[in-house]
Amino acid sequence: TSEVGMNKTTFRGIQNILNAHLEKTILAIGDEISITLTSSEVITMQILAIDQDSAHQVIFGSKYCLQTGRNMNSTNTNVGGWNSSAMRTYLNQSFYATLPDDVTAYIAERTVQYSSGNGGSSLVAATDKIWLPREKEVFGAVTNSTSTEGATCSQFPIYATSANRIKTMGVSGAIAYWWESSPSIYSSSPTTNFCLVDSGSPASNTGAS
Repeated sequence: TSEVGMNKTTFRGIQNILNAHLEKTILAIGDEISITLTSSEVITMQILAIDQDSAHQVIFGSKYCLQTGRNMNSTNTNVGGWNSSAMRTYLNQSFYATLPDDVTAYIAERTVQYSSGNGGSSLVAATDKIWLPREKEVFGAVTNSTSTEGATCSQFPIYATSANRIKTMGVSGAIAYWWESSPSIYSSSPTTNFCLVDSGSPASNTGAS
């Protein structure tokens, strides 16, 4: 396969695999690619799902957290949900700008339904190149997020194994909580919290700041 450019260690090669409709033959959940950001930090991307939303699609996510943590918003609010979050702006602007051209050339936009937060059940669509998974995409069920959002998605296969939900700060840092894009509807804080993955991999939530 390498002779015809179907090299699964590069994004160009993966695009060629998708174009040939061979993703389920050549690729596997958990396959990894390393990316060196312009900040010199090296991140490891892994395949979370294959043909999850549509045919001939591969969804990647980071195996580890970035070395430096970030809040979802500057204040404890989930009003507007993922769409209105500072994290969304950061990932699709500042972080996106640190990716090399041979990566960004092959990133496709993804449009999905997200909770609009504020303790309600309404949804709003967002289209992004860089995003965080929703609670059900990680856990396969809704615990702290709204069931209306959960009804629009299913678990990424990689996260069916609980050990794969545990992430560290960078490759060698401490085990960390990590954000999901779902606003929490937890009864005592329905307008302030976002969902996250706790350090031991269970579903949890905390204030957006």
